[in-house]
Amino acid sequence: MNLRTLPYPKILIAFWTAYFAVLVYRVIWWGADGLYVGHINAYLDWGLHIGLANTYAAKSPSLWFAYHPFFADGKMTYTFLNDFISGILMRAGVPLIPAFIGPAMLEFFFLVLGIYQLFIVLRGSKARACIGLCLFFCAAGLGFVDYFNNFFVNPKLHTLIPNVDYSRLLTYGWWTGNPITGYFLPQRAILLGMPLAIWALIGFFSVLKQPGELSPRSKGILIASGLGAGLLPIAHMHSLIAILLIGFPVAFANYRKWKILLYAGIPGGILSASLYFIFIYGGIENPHFMKWNAGYVCSTVIEWLGFWFSAWGLMIPAAIAGWFLVRKRVNRDTLLFLTGSFILFAIANLIQFQPTIWDNSKLFAWCYLLFSLLAAETIVMLWEKKSYLRPLSIYLFILLTLTGVIELVFLQQIRETYRLIDTEEITLAETIRARTPPLARFLSYRDYDDFIMVWAARPIVMGYEPWVVNDGFLCHQTELDRGIIYHGEKQAISLLRQHNISYVVIGPDVIKHFHPNEEFFHSHFPIVFQSSNYRIYDVRNASGDESQHLISTPSKAKPKKKALHR
Repeated sequence: MNLRTLPYPKILIAFWTAYFAVLVYRVIWWGADGLYVGHINAYLDWGLHIGLANTYAAKSPSLWFAYHPFFADGKMTYTFLNDFISGILMRAGVPLIPAFIGPAMLEFFFLVLGIYQLFIVLRGSKARACIGLCLFFCAAGLGFVDYFNNFFVNPKLHTLIPNVDYSRLLTYGWWTGNPITGYFLPQRAILLGMPLAIWALIGFFSVLKQPGELSPRSKGILIASGLGAGLLPIAHMHSLIAILLIGFPVAFANYRKWKILLYAGIPGGILSASLYFIFIYGGIENPHFMKWNAGYVCSTVIEWLGFWFSAWGLMIPAAIAGWFLVRKRVNRDTLLFLTGSFILFAIANLIQFQPTIWDNSKLFAWCYLLFSLLAAETIVMLWEKKSYLRPLSIYLFILLTLTGVIELVFLQQIRETYRLIDTEEITLAETIRARTPPLARFLSYRDYDDFIMVWAARPIVMGYEPWVVNDGFLCHQTELDRGIIYHGEKQAISLLRQHNISYVVIGPDVIKHFHPNEEFFHSHFPIVFQSSNYRIYDVRNASGDESQHLISTPSKAKPKKKALHR
């Protein structure tokens, strides 16, 4: 069988696009009592994304970037472009769910097509491109060992259906080894940022390979590629870091082709620098935002080797073997670019780019992408070298994809239901949105599904603390001040003024975690919004002006939001 003649590129591109379309279509829905999602990763991230989209849909453009979505005192540094697209669609009248899943499906299609086309540009082989595509989307590690162990312990038919995420290594804070589960489903920034970066690379390499002078078409491709990459500071910063580090050896080696570099670099550099200085520069408060962290999550070389073997299985040795196999079969620029993936891998194992170390995994995702092409080289060469090596080629492919296949089967099951926001909160949030100033600041609970952030489109003093820390803000004192205010201590009124707080929210989460002193609030400030489970105090007047009118939002009482099983 000749791998070169198999007609599978279109089939594979259609398959992966359809897989994601079916998944994202089913992962978010309206229930009778609120908005639900069907995966824990979506539950942890989509509240923020919906909150940003609501801001762009409901607020005046002059206020779109007036504050950070989960830290009111912070600069708007969050990579917002994909949520901006959804927000503009909502502003034009598209309902929330289509405004989210429509762009997601389209972006994933261009991601799949872009990965295939990039592999073709780099290697010129349909077989290698298709195998590399499957290796990337079926990425994981050795989790299949646990899967089969669980089956042999309880060898029943129903245990063949995976019921846990087998690629997680929670001891190391490694939340998943699969890019669809960990990135493209929940994290909307990389879903737009990676295809932007990949198509920019395709344009750059397609022109770089052309002999002779630049044609007008080639110049246009380079300018478009530069502008696409230039959007990455507001689309996905990790993708910008990745292509700069991976692509540096290629740019350095081609300094004589300065026209190509300038046609892409000038528009891309001007746009990216402008966006960086507008949205990011000066917004990071933590002087230790990035730090040296040799070994990533490991303290010894043996532990480090064991971690990557568990997380990625045979991918690294297969990629190294592929590099040695390909080094004399590709041109200098392709080899330098593939070598850049190892450089990025080394740097990401030495430097922690954000306070939450898991975010380095977005750089590792880029490494895995190019490692997949190199591993595909190893698989194809084993297949084509000698017939007796073909079983080894098949075994290697299975070992590199089996855990990913198990995880992707598990992902499509949508076993759990998580309520992002309920109808009571939506009704109350819409009342707040209609009857409060657009920059009125709210003190509320510190969760990732805070209804003020998600639906009211109003600034909150401080949201989910790990997010705030990870975006580079110094928030320890703010967190202490929140507790002082809720407890009604003697500094509370001065702290309300200091943090410019207009309204204080007391609801089930606040009561459970802060045990607020409601007598303090009731004696000093009027309740201006109220529902079955929430009371919101107007604290704009520190003397407790009782002239405000009570606005009551009727609804049924509700339990605390928890994961519900279907």
